[in-house]
Amino acid sequence: MKVKFEFTAADAADVAQRSSERSKTIREQRLLARTSWAALLSFALFFVIDGPKIMRAIYATFVFFALQFLWQRWFRSSNPSSYLKYYRERLGGDGPFVCEVEITPEGVSARQYGAEIRWPWSNVAEIVDTPGAVEFRCKPVGLLVVRDRAFQTAQERAEFLQAAKNFSG
Repeated sequence: MKVKFEFTAADAADVAQRSSERSKTIREQRLLARTSWAALLSFALFFVIDGPKIMRAIYATFVFFALQFLWQRWFRSSNPSSYLKYYRERLGGDGPFVCEVEITPEGVSARQYGAEIRWPWSNVAEIVDTPGAVEFRCKPVGLLVVRDRAFQTAQERAEFLQAAKNFSG
């Protein structure tokens, strides 16, 4: 079964973000960076403001936790634009680009950017039905997102998903 759909640099950025958010290593590195910056700024604040040490410590502690919260929100909202800038640069614009995905008894393949990638079913770790897409989470590395716009009808999407799950065993 083969499907074909157009995607944009924003779609490619979304796939990169989905993939990175699932990485324990990346989440840990982001937490470490966020915590380090919050601690550094809070420590500096402790020495910059006047007043009793206990009040300065309370202010610095409050700022530490406020920065943790705010930076987590800010980082999540800023990531899509960073990924988007990267994919616009690499792809030479916003698109649209064409992606063809084919599932066969041997595996799943994707053709895009003038290249083809094939994953045998043994390398497909998980097939996930997400809002707006079907995801093939592959090992050791790879995420293939088949957008709902690849399907003419909900029935066609359901058949594609079922066939993929049947092939993958």
